[in-house]
Amino acid sequence: MNKLKASKEKINDLMAKADEIISSARMEVRDLTDVELTSLAEYRSEIEEANKSIEGIKEERAVEGKLENGEKNNEVKDLDNKEKQAQLENRSVELYLRGKQNTELFMENKKELRDITGGMTAGEKGQDTAGNGGITIPDGVYSQIIRKLEQQAPLLGLVEQIPSVTGTLAIARESKASDNMAFVGEGIDAKQLEGQLKTVRLTQKRVAAAFQLTQQLINDSAVNITDYAVERVTRSVSRRITSSILIGSAKDTNPNPAENFSPVIGDAEIEKVELDATGITVENLIDMRSKLHQGYTSGAVWVVSNAAFQTMAKLKDGDGTFLIFRSLVAGDPEYTLFGAKVFVDDSLDNLPNKEQVVYGNFNAGYAVMIKKGMNLVHVTADSQQALAGGHLVVLDTYMDGVVKNPDAFIIGATKKA
Repeated sequence: MNKLKASKEKINDLMAKADEIISSARMEVRDLTDVELTSLAEYRSEIEEANKSIEGIKEERAVEGKLENGEKNNEVKDLDNKEKQAQLENRSVELYLRGKQNTELFMENKKELRDITGGMTAGEKGQDTAGNGGITIPDGVYSQIIRKLEQQAPLLGLVEQIPSVTGTLAIARESKASDNMAFVGEGIDAKQLEGQLKTVRLTQKRVAAAFQLTQQLINDSAVNITDYAVERVTRSVSRRITSSILIGSAKDTNPNPAENFSPVIGDAEIEKVELDATGITVENLIDMRSKLHQGYTSGAVWVVSNAAFQTMAKLKDGDGTFLIFRSLVAGDPEYTLFGAKVFVDDSLDNLPNKEQVVYGNFNAGYAVMIKKGMNLVHVTADSQQALAGGHLVVLDTYMDGVVKNPDAFIIGATKKA
């Protein structure tokens, strides 16, 4: 049955019932009973709901009529523009990777993108400003890269991400002292919070990845070369980002500490728990979990080395049940310990045994600044690429990471010999 017709018939039926109650009371020359008053209130409520339904149906039909006539409301226009913008942004990156950045097709694509956005387009770091020898990654592709990085580097998805445009960002570093700033009672001076907070600075630190494209791949129009490039880039940098958050950069890749993230392991203010020298025990893990402030346990995770995980996976409670559980969902590799997720990271294998287990809330305790201006450079003119018949693609982005709250972490350390 037609919804509009059904709503109107329902209203007529309810009004007829209401009139019958009122007429009966008038004929008998009496007041309405409590039961009758309750029924009339219910009828009125149902009539109001039916009227709202009718108005909603009329509005839907009005919008449908406009769409049929080629007219679109603002919401539909905005949705269409966003979808078209995403398509044009992906097309710009694809044309660039295929070496067509100076063709008429690329310029037309760029002009159409500017008409939609009313401002910046792919290939600009700012208004009418070219990228640094390449193309600046547009917002749509930038978001794809960040999402894939979070999938392949889970810790990046857990930490607080701070997008930035300028070069340096100062944030407050919390401490236990700053948590005790409340006061009770009148006539008592409030404590000075500012003196208990430190300032840490996030600066531009280059994170780059390079990968090779073959001429055959570029010539194959059936290949989604933008998705391929995003996949290769994220695969290259994901492990490096996780390693940088946990331990900084390895000395063989970047010996200058000033160019590294400020890692969790090595932070002097993070509390450490001594683990048994002969191997991690159940009591060690319970000790670590109990020492983390209760406010951080919701959302806390374990990050362990391969060696630590192999030991922890064999631990059982007093009833003989293994402590580490694997997800029962098919295809889900997730492990949990005391209800918190367990991540195994091989970057911890390069550390001494004294620091191999991290337990903490990365969102509350760590921040990563990510610059919006990712730059993609396509190298084809050098002799090496010409001889190899390939194309070198380099992604430049700038990030920095810092511990913002050391109390959100506990690090497991074996006893010193």
